Amino acid sequence: MRRISVQYAKPGMTLAKPLYDGYGHAILSQGARLSTEWAQVLGHMPVAELFVVDDRNKDAVVSPLISPELEGALAEALSRFIAGVQVAAERASVVLGARRLDLGGTSPAATRQIETVSQGADPTRLLQLMSRVVEQVIATDKGGPTIAGCHSAKDYDHVLPVRTAGLALWMGKAAGLNDIQLMNLGVAALLQNIGYVKVVPKELTQRPGASWEELAFMNVWKTEENGGSANTALPTDDEMKIICGHPQDGAEILGRCQGISPEVVDVVLQHHERWNGGGYPKGLEGTRISLSARILAIADTCCCIASKRPYRQAFPPYEAGELIVACSGGLFDPDLVQIFMEQIPLFPAGVMVGLNTGEMGIVVDANVGLVGRPVVRVCCWSDSSEVETPFDLDLSDDEYENVLVTRAFEY
Repeated sequence: MRRISVQYAKPGMTLAKPLYDGYGHAILSQGARLSTEWAQVLGHMPVAELFVVDDRNKDAVVSPLISPELEGALAEALSRFIAGVQVAAERASVVLGARRLDLGGTSPAATRQIETVSQGADPTRLLQLMSRVVEQVIATDKGGPTIAGCHSAKDYDHVLPVRTAGLALWMGKAAGLNDIQLMNLGVAALLQNIGYVKVVPKELTQRPGASWEELAFMNVWKTEENGGSANTALPTDDEMKIICGHPQDGAEILGRCQGISPEVVDVVLQHHERWNGGGYPKGLEGTRISLSARILAIADTCCCIASKRPYRQAFPPYEAGELIVACSGGLFDPDLVQIFMEQIPLFPAGVMVGLNTGEMGIVVDANVGLVGRPVVRVCCWSDSSEVETPFDLDLSDDEYENVLVTRAFEY
């Protein structure tokens, strides 16, 4: 089988695995042949990637870190939880026209507003599902963690946090977090942006600077020339002040929400702090930032970069990973970036790749733990002609030390 990003779906491709959307709903069954209509519509659905039949790679083992049904149930539960908070906010006259909730206030009225919003949603279902997710992650000796974003803005609030949580949990497991710490990290990944209920207008969260780390990569954005939008106007100082208040606002809401651990609140408060002290809201640096918040910073930024935004195209997953590595020691804890490099393959099993020797092949085994040294089944020679009998190169072997993966195709 071969793994491709959803935007590369083409009529006539046959699915090698059942296809689910980001909410766990079965879309197409294994063996389904993509029609022209399906190939076009998939790019507008909460689907990041799909697996298509490729006889050259029948024996590749590709298993998700978290089952798609459980991921979907979690996204649905998160959607309901956020909706509950928003309804409570409206009832408290939080968001009416241009008015905003005074979450930062200390008056009795402000305190009552916070309590009203905090009591507006029950996190029980979220916590139950996250407990099951943590169990799956802990039980997996060699799962399939991948970098996955969203290609539809409407799924950014509910589907993307679940994908971020999966990435964060795998890193957290490798970093030695215990069960309780993993649980709190996963919940914080889901609820990190709950403070956006204060942001009015909502469109501010879809502007450059809302995910402010990506501003460091503006010079490599794929914008209008490559199919994105040319509207890259940055928020004003006043607008940035509103956006940058969401960690504090979220922490205050969750701090009064029954069932939410104080550690979750701390991680939400710190998830935009950065290793070099350049983050917000308090400008913490180094190990003054909690370990879980440092992990979430990497996972969240990576998944955001791999997502399509109104003002730019999505970065390919392997480019998103490379940008994380480029910020090691600056934005991100270098020890955790090392874990990221070792545990999150830039070229996961099933991806078609190009080698510096000119051949092309499909990754059979990502060789998790060996940075950038997968097992590649060579299928095409450097002149693009088909290899009659594909053969495997294990790039971790010394004899192939000068063979490098240089790019991915359709991913």
